[in-house]
Order: sequence, then C-alpha cells, then structure tokens
Amino acid sequence: ESGVYQASSTFTTGDVFRVSVESGVVKYYKNGTAFYTSAAAPIYPLLVDTSLLNLNATVTNAVIWRAQ
Repeated sequence: ESGVYQASSTFTTGDVFRVSVESGVVKYYKNGTAFYTSAAAPIYPLLVDTSLLNLNATVTNAVIWRAQ
C-alpha cells in the first residue's frame, strides 16, 4: 500500500492469494480467508507490484480482473 509494508502471511506451494476491493475497502485473502483489511481507502488507479525473495521463486496463474 503506497510502498509501505502492511501485513504478511506464511505460505506454501499451492496457496492462493487474493487482493480485492469490496465496498471501498481493500482486503487481502489467503486460500479464501481474509488475513488483513486495510485501514486506508483505495486510491485509483490501482497498481500491482510484488517481490519474490527466493531464487527461482515463481508466480503462476496470476489474474487481474475488474468487475463491470
């Protein structure tokens, strides 16, 4: 969120993460369970960024989706 570290979660191969805006609130999910809800309102346009800390780490099946 604006380059500021907010939350973390443990993970393993096969975990699915989701970041969504729901009724003006940003929520972070792992495997369908929310683990962080932002106190800041989203600022549009939304941007995506990530960091992979391990050599040979990968992201698979990434999807960016916008509801109409």
